Amino acid sequence: MGSTSLREVLTLQFGHYSNFVGTHLWNIEESGFNYSTNTGQGSKVVKELNPDVTFREGLTLNGEQTYTPRLILYDLKGCLGALKQDGHLYDVGPTGAASEYDWHGHVTKEEAPPAEKNKFLKELDDDNDGVDAMETDPCEKVYELDGSVSVWSDYLRLHYHPQTVTLIQEYEYESETTPFDVYQYGERILNKEYQNDFEDKLHFFAEECDSLQGFQILVDSHSSFGGLGSAALDYIHDEFPSKGVLSFGLAPSTRNHDITPFCHRLINTALCVDHMSTYSSLFVPLSLNSTLWSMKPYKPVSPKHLTLDPALDYHSSALLAVAIETLSSSYRLLKGGVNIRDLTDGLAVLGRKVASLSLTAPMVRDGSDTLPGLLKKGLSGNSMTELTPYVSSATREDAYGRHMVFTGIPDPTKSQNTDIGELRNSLTENFSGFDPESCFAFTINGSVKIAAPFPNIFSDEVTTDGCLLSGGARSPEKSVSKMASATSLATSPNLFQTVNELHKQAKRMNLAKFARFQESGLELDDYKETLERLEKLSRAYTYDMEEML
Repeated sequence: MGSTSLREVLTLQFGHYSNFVGTHLWNIEESGFNYSTNTGQGSKVVKELNPDVTFREGLTLNGEQTYTPRLILYDLKGCLGALKQDGHLYDVGPTGAASEYDWHGHVTKEEAPPAEKNKFLKELDDDNDGVDAMETDPCEKVYELDGSVSVWSDYLRLHYHPQTVTLIQEYEYESETTPFDVYQYGERILNKEYQNDFEDKLHFFAEECDSLQGFQILVDSHSSFGGLGSAALDYIHDEFPSKGVLSFGLAPSTRNHDITPFCHRLINTALCVDHMSTYSSLFVPLSLNSTLWSMKPYKPVSPKHLTLDPALDYHSSALLAVAIETLSSSYRLLKGGVNIRDLTDGLAVLGRKVASLSLTAPMVRDGSDTLPGLLKKGLSGNSMTELTPYVSSATREDAYGRHMVFTGIPDPTKSQNTDIGELRNSLTENFSGFDPESCFAFTINGSVKIAAPFPNIFSDEVTTDGCLLSGGARSPEKSVSKMASATSLATSPNLFQTVNELHKQAKRMNLAKFARFQESGLELDDYKETLERLEKLSRAYTYDMEEML
C-alpha cells in the first residue's frame, strides 16, 4: 500500500443491468477529468485520483489521441440502440475501395432503420460535430430522460474502444422465444463459441498494462450472464492467480413475479454466488431490492434526500454506480491508495468471501465540515443505506472487517485541529466493529462529480454542490453537479442472513420441474453440492476467530 506507481485495473461487465451500472460508472469517472488544451495536445488534470488506473490512451487510424476505459463488456444482440458495436472512434470514412463485396452482380442490401436517439444523444452529436456552435455543453444541461432510456447506450456519454463490446449473437435482447435465462447457457457460450474472443480481448488489455493490480467484475447474477461471468472468472483465476478480483453481483430492483422466471432467477443466482464467491477475491451482492430472493412484497431501499424510482433501471443503476465509484476511489489514488488484493484479502478472512456495501450519497454537509465534524452530527453506520439484500442497518452488528471511503471532505490527517487518535475513536464509536488495526478509512477531498445524463434523482432540498438548503428549493433548471459520499465495505454477522436466505430459497426449488436447466447439463447432484457450499458459506458468518483457534 502507498505506492505511487501506476497500478492498472481491468473492468469486465457481463449483462444488461451490469452495463446500465457500468455506463453510469464511466460517465461519473469521466466527469471528474479536467481536460486542458493549453499544450495543444490535451492533458488530464486531476488532484487525487489517477485516471490511468481504469482508462487507457490510444491512437485512432488517423493519428488522433483517444482515452477510453480499460473495459470488456458482454451483452445480447439488439441491445445497443444507436451505438455501433465497434464504436465511432476508429471510423476513417470511405477508403476509396470499389466495393466491400467480391461479387460484382446485383446485390440487394436490407438494413434495419437506425435507432431513434433521445435529446441528449442528438445534442451530444451536434456538440461533437460543432453544429450550430452550441453555447452550453450538453453535459451541463438538465435532461428528463426517464421515459426515453430503454438501453444503457441511451445515456452513454463517452467512447468505448473497438475491443470493448461483444454481443452474443445467438440470443436476442428481450426475446421471449429464446430467453438467455439459464446459467449453463452462459458457461457454454464462453467456453465454446466465444472463448477465443474473450481470451484475445483480455490479453489485449492486460498486456498493455505496466503493473496490473487486478480486476473489478460487474455481473448480472440472476441470468445466463452469471454463468458467462463465472466461466470468464475461471480463466482469469488460472491466468492471473496473483491478482485481486473484486466482483459485484448486480440485480435490478424489480422482478417478474411469474413463478417460472422467478425460479430461474433464483437458481441462476445460487449458482452464480457459489461460483463467484469461490473464485473471486471478494464478492459483493448489490440491489436496491432488500428482499431480492423471496416472493415477499417488494421492499426497495429508500435513501435520504433522493427521489429515485427503483423500478427504473436508469435510476437504480445510478445509485449503485455511485457506490462503486466511491469505493473504487481507494484503489485509484495517485498516492496512498490500497491495492485490490490487499483490500480483498483484508476482508475475506476465514472463508468470508461475501461482503456487504453501504452508501451515504449525497452525504449532506456544510462546506467546511471535516470527518470528525460529520461524525459528531450523526454520520454513522446506522445512517447509511445498505445495498446488499437482507443486510439491515437497523440490526447492524460488529463487523469482522471494514473498508471505508469518504469523498468530498478535507483529509482529517492534514487538519491542524484534528487529532488522529480522536478521529479513530469517533469512527469506532459510530461504526460498529471499526478496529483501527483491521479496518481502513480513506478520505478524499474531491467530491463525486456528476453531470448529464445522470438522472434527476435528488430532492429539491439538495443544492447544486450537494449541500442541504436551509430553506427554499433548488431551481428545476439546475442540477446537482457534485456530492460528498461515503461507503462501507464490510464482512459482518449480518451476512449470515444474506447467504442463508439465498440458500433457504434455492433449496426449495425442485430442479426436476425446470427442464431447461436439466437439458443444459445441470445435474441434480451438482445443484445439491452448490446448496451445501452455500450453507457452509453462511456458517462462516456465525463464528469468530476465537472459535476457530
